[in-house]
Amino acid sequence: MIGLLVGGPTERGCYETLSRRLGAVADIRIPGRPGGEDRLLDTRIILNLCSAYRPQRVSRILIVIDSECDPLNLRQTASARVLRAIRQEIRIPMSYFFVRCMLESWFLADREALRLFLRRPVGNQRFGSSQDKKVLQSIVRKAKGDCIEARDWPKLAELVDVDQLARMSTNFTDFRKALME
Repeated sequence: MIGLLVGGPTERGCYETLSRRLGAVADIRIPGRPGGEDRLLDTRIILNLCSAYRPQRVSRILIVIDSECDPLNLRQTASARVLRAIRQEIRIPMSYFFVRCMLESWFLADREALRLFLRRPVGNQRFGSSQDKKVLQSIVRKAKGDCIEARDWPKLAELVDVDQLARMSTNFTDFRKALME
């Protein structure tokens, strides 16, 4: 079993679904208070979340964060600091995985899943930009009248064709590998 740390309830729902669909057994945890993914770059919070995992139960821990299309790799620099700071205290192998831009980028890459979810054709959506979340929210609002990420994103995670997504997004392929190692 893998320990999976993600930013919040919406991500938890999505990664539970994606992990199951990819054949991984994951124990998924989120930071308890608001602040989302930035909290996954806080040494104290990561130490607290990871200390609940037991080596006999979890073979490794993967911390999944959207990169937010950060050209300066500030999140990667911060993650390296966190890992250095807690290596001595957490005896379970740990690593970070950065979703290129954001989870919504993966959903935009699968037009067929979007069509099924929206129950209408969708145009060619570009993905891989810092605007992907806003673009996806807008598409869903126009088609459904509202957009509630905690409700809608896990449904999209259920609909995406993981093999097609792997062909469309090398970052998703990398996630699949990181999850299944």
